[in-house]
Amino acid sequence: MMKDLFFTIGRILGVVTIFLCINFYYIVFFSITYFLSLIFIWISNSTIKNKIVWTILPIVLGFLYMLIIDRTHQLILKSKSLSVDYILPLNFTGEIIVFDNVNCGQNKVIENERIVIQVPENGIVYYSGSLNNEGYIDNVFRYEKGNMTVKTLYESMFWEGTKEYHEQN
Repeated sequence: MMKDLFFTIGRILGVVTIFLCINFYYIVFFSITYFLSLIFIWISNSTIKNKIVWTILPIVLGFLYMLIIDRTHQLILKSKSLSVDYILPLNFTGEIIVFDNVNCGQNKVIENERIVIQVPENGIVYYSGSLNNEGYIDNVFRYEKGNMTVKTLYESMFWEGTKEYHEQN
């Protein structure tokens, strides 16, 4: 009877383990409950087949659950994103400083559901619209010569300090 209770406790901890996999940063909690479930499962009187299934199941389902939650989170944040294209002069290097909500700044231009901002040679932009964003950041930096795009860099960021830049192939 007690050995069956161990298997039940192990399965309950296995299910809890799956739901702790909401985020990769919870891996510490995931590992604690997972190893506790393993202890209870492997000291029970259950068959070897059940023990192996409940050893593998929390890992596989937990990571699938984590991927689904993460992707859903990305899609929700992306739908709330502020998408901005910065058009840069071909030889531009340095920082871009944008002052938004300025009365005498560039007018708001929207192309393909994205805000387009022309960046001058000095990198200082006065923009009449608002660039306040509380979600996903979706910026594109295009180097242009005339009306032709020469190089494109993408910036995407979920949390402050985790920027990713990648070049279009």
